[in-house]
Amino acid sequence: MGTIRITATDNMGFSVGMIHLRVHEPDQCVGEVCVIHHPSQHSLSGAPMHWRSDRRIIERICQHGCGHPDPDNKTIRSGEDGGIHNCDGCCSPPGNVKVTARR
Repeated sequence: MGTIRITATDNMGFSVGMIHLRVHEPDQCVGEVCVIHHPSQHSLSGAPMHWRSDRRIIERICQHGCGHPDPDNKTIRSGEDGGIHNCDGCCSPPGNVKVTARR
């Protein structure tokens, strides 16, 4: 097992600062998209990563400080996690922004 250093929240959503997150070895995802070792070129691929312990996913933090589920997470790609989040539109491709306001 390898590790990465990443900001994180606990299971209740409270910030715990920087942690060492255990991740699989690079040879376990050769030839496939991987949020850690082989990220795709999505709109936030260069944004800082953040570990969400409550959902067990990695988010990308946009320039506005909003956390967007990284589309390269296996649980997002498989549909196991629907990727719902408070979106400001940064994770949508240009010209395809679908932001819905809450009432």
